[in-house]
Amino acid sequence: LGTTPEIAGYLNGIITGVFGYYFGTRAAASTATTNNNSVASAQQAAQEQTRQAERAQNDADQKMQLAEKIQSTADVDPLLDKAQRQLALAKALLAMLPQTNSLPTGLGDVLPGDLNNTITRAESIINALRNLSKKDVTPDQLDELNQVVNILTGATSPLSVLLNKAAPLVVPAMPALGPIAGIVMLLGVGAKLGSDQFKRWRARVLAAPLAQGLVESGTLTLPLTRAALENAPAAIPFFAARPPAEVDSVLANVLAADDPVSVLNEAYGPNGNVAADIVHDGEQATSIVTALQQSLLALYGKGDITEEIASKVRASLTSPASQALCAASAALNNLSATDINQLINLVSGVSSMVANPADSRAAFDLLIMLVDAARRANVDFVQAIADLKL
Repeated sequence: LGTTPEIAGYLNGIITGVFGYYFGTRAAASTATTNNNSVASAQQAAQEQTRQAERAQNDADQKMQLAEKIQSTADVDPLLDKAQRQLALAKALLAMLPQTNSLPTGLGDVLPGDLNNTITRAESIINALRNLSKKDVTPDQLDELNQVVNILTGATSPLSVLLNKAAPLVVPAMPALGPIAGIVMLLGVGAKLGSDQFKRWRARVLAAPLAQGLVESGTLTLPLTRAALENAPAAIPFFAARPPAEVDSVLANVLAADDPVSVLNEAYGPNGNVAADIVHDGEQATSIVTALQQSLLALYGKGDITEEIASKVRASLTSPASQALCAASAALNNLSATDINQLINLVSGVSSMVANPADSRAAFDLLIMLVDAARRANVDFVQAIADLKL
């Protein structure tokens, strides 16, 4: 253009300003649009991530609920087994209590007074669950079953109370076994024995009279009779001065008799037909016969206690709920059949010793009766003990 330099400069300034304004505005608008699009995309991505997280959480919750349902279903059978074991023993104990007349102070006070109500409650829930498939068991029913099991296996349950009361009678025999394991092994052996062996075990533990059939006919040999006397320190002094052949004959008759005290009195009593006044009175004769019979039972019944029986007891004691039994597991595993026989011999008659606490003696006798009841009901008595939170 034909303009002066001043006008040209002026026009260039205007044009530069117009172009700068125009293109600057377009660039800003473009940047704003891009930013807005980025924000929208980020929001959409965040929303999608939130939705995915919610779906994942829902899936996890459903899986957790399914796992809990499966676990609850799996829990039903072992809980039912526990409940049925403990229920059978609780019912047996309830039936025994009237037979024992009045329980001594210290035992009657601590046995559950509402045992009958607990039994009724346990029977109700067990019967309800028996008619259901496992998948139909509700959480409330499972919780109710759990509560019943806790009552029947807790520290104040009938079986726990009896064990804790009777255990001190056994501890002195083998202190290394701790406060509870000794009586558990003692009772466990009785629970696992065969019928005839159990009868001998019971007679040994209670120092009961030698009932007919405990020693099989024809097995009472001369060596066994002599061994019985040699292992009965309380009886030895009465026969020490008599001729061995005479003693052999008298003892063979005494140990084979239905009324051994009378036979001993006839032979060696104040008017004895073999030798007079070796035995002075009936009480002394009874004491001698008891010592001889227990010695004979210990010798004859020694073979009843085998390593196999000990292993069966230990097999039912795997994973016990009691910390005391867990702590004694190594000691129990190391017990041999010989050790167990020694335990029985040392404990023999503890419940008839008047120097021992009356409540402990009563609890001990009730436990022996419960072992018998468990055997008759086909209940694993040792497993029932393993269930207890002693």
